[in-house]
Amino acid sequence: MSKIITTDAIQRHYQRDDVVSAYVAKRFREPMGMLKHRIQVGVINRVLSEIVDSVVLDLACGPGRISRDLRGFKWGVAADGSAAMLRE
Repeated sequence: MSKIITTDAIQRHYQRDDVVSAYVAKRFREPMGMLKHRIQVGVINRVLSEIVDSVVLDLACGPGRISRDLRGFKWGVAADGSAAMLRE
């Protein structure tokens, strides 16, 4: 029988500094995570370059590293429900 994971449990999980630190280390310091990041940002930047006066809304942005690396948009907003992620 599988365990049901609630939204509240996920939110509590990502409020933990140790979870955030582990996420950031894996996502932005390990080779595969860095490659994945470069590919994602590259694809998004190509799409943004084709849209005049584009606006970006980055929900669940985590530490905001994808938002930070985006180029060519008029303005944007990034938001995350985890204060620990935003502090990173």
